[in-house]
Amino acid sequence: MSAVVAGGLFSENRLWENLNAGLMVIEPRKALFDELFPLIYRLPSTDGSDQGFLQTFYKDWPSDQKLHLDHKFNTPFCYIDEYCRSYD
Repeated sequence: MSAVVAGGLFSENRLWENLNAGLMVIEPRKALFDELFPLIYRLPSTDGSDQGFLQTFYKDWPSDQKLHLDHKFNTPFCYIDEYCRSYD
């Protein structure tokens, strides 16, 4: 499983640490499905959304850097110009 902190590259968002489900790479496995499905109504969501559910399920994601995708894979539109300038 991999995901990105959308916008976390920019100084004003340094406190963002949760995964952003705008782009996630998950290897389809029946065992993972069987683990996730029964938790849908039991596991608390950080914000009531599917993304919040995934943030709760993958609680160690913020500290596990090998699971982080590069910011280029999910940069919010409002940061495109700044992102491009930072990689000139």
